[in-house]
Amino acid sequence: MQKENYQNIEVLREGGLKCDNSKCDYINEKVDFNNYENWVDKPCPKCGENLLTEEDFLRATALRETIKIINSIPPEELESFSKKLPAESLEDFKQLGFFKDAEGIDDINENTESIKIALSTHNEVKAVKVEDCSDDKQEE
Repeated sequence: MQKENYQNIEVLREGGLKCDNSKCDYINEKVDFNNYENWVDKPCPKCGENLLTEEDFLRATALRETIKIINSIPPEELESFSKKLPAESLEDFKQLGFFKDAEGIDDINENTESIKIALSTHNEVKAVKVEDCSDDKQEE
């Protein structure tokens, strides 16, 4: 039985590979996520370093599965859960290692209703950019 997909988390782009070697600029946006397994421990075509480690592949796969789980939760249940969080937890939330140094995290406040997060799965799952997508923010 297929679970409902409520699009609580919208995946804007999934896939592509970028070499992690700071001296290499290799990027292949055409690699589909479903083919990542074929790229594990393969050398970068440009510099020869490992293009996708087993650990990074497993992190990306776990993140994808987590998104599927969250997207199976009806929006009203998620909203009910979020209303139970105390307002002061916002600052604690921002201090989580997941958001540390993420561009735009300081722009998120108690009026923020919706955010867009760009993630990295290299060495750890981490937010690299956070953007307020609340309706009020877009109207400004």
